Amino acid sequence: MNMFRSMTQTVLGSNANDQSPTGADTVERVVERVVSSALLEDRRDGCRTLRGLARKYRLLVGAHAMDALLQALENDSNDHELVNYVLETLIAICSPEPFNEEIEETGDIEACRGLGTQFTEIVTKKTDNMALFLGLLDEFDFKVRYPTIKLLANLLENRARNVQEAVLEVPSGVSKLMDLLSDSREVIRNHMLLLLNHLTKGNATLQKIVVFENIYDNLFDIIREEGYSDGGVVVEDCLELLLTLLRTSPPNQTLFREGGYTSHLNTFFSKLLDQPNNPSFPPAAAAPRLDAPLVWSQQKIANVHKMLELVCALVQPTSCHQEVSRCQTVLRGNGLLATLCQMLLASGVPGDTLTVTINTIADVIRANELNQTFFSNVMAPSTPPRAAVVVLLMSMVNEKQSLLLRCAVLYCLHCLLYNNQQLQSNLVATLLPQTSQAEEISTGQLLCGGLFSTDPMSTWLCAVALTHALHDNTEQKDQLLRVQLATGTGEQCVSLLQQCCSVLHSSTAFLARVGLLQLLALWLLQCPRAVTQLLSIDTVMPYLTARISSSDSEDQESQVIEGLCAFVVGECALYNEAAPGTLSRAQIASLVTDRIGGHVFRNKLAALARTDLFALATKTHKLVTSNKSELCFDYGFVTAYRTVEGNLLRAVNIGEAGAGELLEQKVSELTAELSSSQQQVSSLAANKQTLHDTLQQLQQQIHQQQLQLQQQAVQATQQQQQATQVVSNGSSDSNGSSGDSGAVAALQQQLAEVTYARDYYYYQILERDKLIQQQQQEKNASAVAATPVPT
Repeated sequence: MNMFRSMTQTVLGSNANDQSPTGADTVERVVERVVSSALLEDRRDGCRTLRGLARKYRLLVGAHAMDALLQALENDSNDHELVNYVLETLIAICSPEPFNEEIEETGDIEACRGLGTQFTEIVTKKTDNMALFLGLLDEFDFKVRYPTIKLLANLLENRARNVQEAVLEVPSGVSKLMDLLSDSREVIRNHMLLLLNHLTKGNATLQKIVVFENIYDNLFDIIREEGYSDGGVVVEDCLELLLTLLRTSPPNQTLFREGGYTSHLNTFFSKLLDQPNNPSFPPAAAAPRLDAPLVWSQQKIANVHKMLELVCALVQPTSCHQEVSRCQTVLRGNGLLATLCQMLLASGVPGDTLTVTINTIADVIRANELNQTFFSNVMAPSTPPRAAVVVLLMSMVNEKQSLLLRCAVLYCLHCLLYNNQQLQSNLVATLLPQTSQAEEISTGQLLCGGLFSTDPMSTWLCAVALTHALHDNTEQKDQLLRVQLATGTGEQCVSLLQQCCSVLHSSTAFLARVGLLQLLALWLLQCPRAVTQLLSIDTVMPYLTARISSSDSEDQESQVIEGLCAFVVGECALYNEAAPGTLSRAQIASLVTDRIGGHVFRNKLAALARTDLFALATKTHKLVTSNKSELCFDYGFVTAYRTVEGNLLRAVNIGEAGAGELLEQKVSELTAELSSSQQQVSSLAANKQTLHDTLQQLQQQIHQQQLQLQQQAVQATQQQQQATQVVSNGSSDSNGSSGDSGAVAALQQQLAEVTYARDYYYYQILERDKLIQQQQQEKNASAVAATPVPT
């Protein structure tokens, strides 16, 4: 407090000649009235006056009146009017944002901006203050309870961690907050929802305590009272609080699932779809015919999105697989998966909501065989009926649809096929030659049509979709080699692999080439038969080697294409079965070293992983983007690259240029770097010694200057004594003394300069020491890296 008082006095000053009282004088008098008045009315009037001054003179009121306000709040807590004045004053003092009145008064918005945080720090330092505020929540009076909640909200916004720790230390602190969710006054209940959301964010302990206080029941009661998805922003706030409690807390998720609260999720969506002229969804897997479109307001869209986000939080793939699988089973058993499928196929659903719904269904069915089978059997309400998967794929290959929606369909297909070899087989079977002419469009026809369309985006999406059908399934990779395509009327059929290579050669679109190269890369992975068939195409290897041999480019797209080509060539060597009429592993390795160069090949492959597009794909398996430029790699390819990169390098270097040559080259590079580092260390050490010698010289000079200064001071003292004794020689003695005083001043100036020089060189020595240590660490790391690894 003294610090703030001194600040205000320094800034505002005190003018004894000014007859009008300053703001500081006014605040001081009012504070004195609050502290020393014996009558309650006088103290109440003083608190009311401070409330009026707090917005204009926030710094003054906070610095001078904080202790008095807290003391009044404790001593006069029975007077609700006084308590209201105190709380509103504290709200103004701790406001996160400056007021216009104080900005006009001070003229410095930046100086006003951090005052709320500083005063919050003072208030929250004492747990007793937080206990006092929480105790006021027991008062039912609106003018006490409501401003207390607003004050706690300000404190949380300024210093959330301090408030969280203080609430945990106060006995029954969380219970006092939870009780307010049952307040009959909606404004208090609604503000408490916001307060609890802010309070529990980032604090696992508070999240667990709140859950054990039966907050799930309270929140779903509020959602029901507000009308589920038709409710206002209060429903969104309830769902946001549920997300805060569940998103990063497996114990809370388990309690939510085992407590049967997942049934409320199904009720939420059922109420959404259960509108006039809209029949309810039958329990079977078939989808309904929804003739009347749903009515969607902006708030309803926000509420539905929050609930879908809540469902995703329960089944997020990054969580424990067993817990996710249990929750997926529960969501299918209580009918939520069926309800989501109904909403997916309902008419009038906004595009953004449809996208989020597709992503949610994808997470619910991912890696769960029963859920995947359930979704694969869902039929769309069309004439004739079509599988929901077919309808989704039609949207994916439609270039008029939004990119977010098309990517969501791709992710849904990935989750449908993930670790499910039966469904992978079913999809590939739709591509194989059929004994009878199929009347209905199939998933295979849609994927092939999109793969070779003129839209590069469709090519990329369908290529990645086919890789999901081949993931960890060598049998289906072999089956896909049987696929034959008719390229034109009367022309001979070509294989799917040959057509992919043909389109790759002729296409100039970056996305199309990236998609086809990824399809080839994951198709060849651990599939020797596919490698043999690829090598039988005469134009493939010249195209790949030409791309790899092109000059180094800083262009990211060129690095991606060249790196993918290098990856495919490496696979041709790694999984080569030496079939007659095709290049053998040794021939491919020789081709790489002779025509491309082992060092160039390795750099092209490594540059692929250093691109921003590759790094972007490593962050998440879910593709969610509205920016076409962010599309490049699929998460499955990133995983495969990291798995086989080392094997690819070894496979192409078993010819003339073996792995030992590359190792020797790497050792040579590291040795050169080590030698350069050693030279830098030697140079820095020499500079350090020079600086050290200079420092010693400066220290000696300082010592000599100090001795001279002492001698001059003694002489000046003696001469002054002689001057007082001999009056006749006073003038000359005075002149001599003045000269000596000037000499002393000169010596002091020299001493200051030498001291500064000493400090400067000392600082330079410290910086050199840091640099030498850094160079030494880099040298040690290089020495370790240069040590050959036994093979």
